[in-house]
Amino acid sequence: MSEICNDELRQDFLNETLDAIESLNKKAETDAEKYLTYLLAKTIKENVEFIEQ
Repeated sequence: MSEICNDELRQDFLNETLDAIESLNKKAETDAEKYLTYLLAKTIKENVEFIEQ
């Protein structure tokens, strides 16, 4: 039971983190800021997919 709760908490945290990064990407003023936030989001998504496998 606690494992399910931990998985849900982890997923909620990652979703909130990705939302925050994507929000920063929308506010980015330079190409470097946009690219950095894009890379952060991409890396997190790839790691989540790897963990879920």
